[in-house]
Amino acid sequence: MRYLSPAYLPLLVIGAYALKHAGLDGDGVREALGTLFWLAVVDLPLIYLSRASQRSKAIKK
Repeated sequence: MRYLSPAYLPLLVIGAYALKHAGLDGDGVREALGTLFWLAVVDLPLIYLSRASQRSKAIKK
């Protein structure tokens, strides 16, 4: 898939350490990462659809 990058996993690990450093406990980190996961699940298809419609408009011109 085009939007799944190998850089996401290291960024996730760095983000988890940053949340821990900010003072969240294990449950807070888990909840924050779960929220980010569901945002990505919703946003990635919307980004794909948006770009696909932009491409189809550019092709029609």
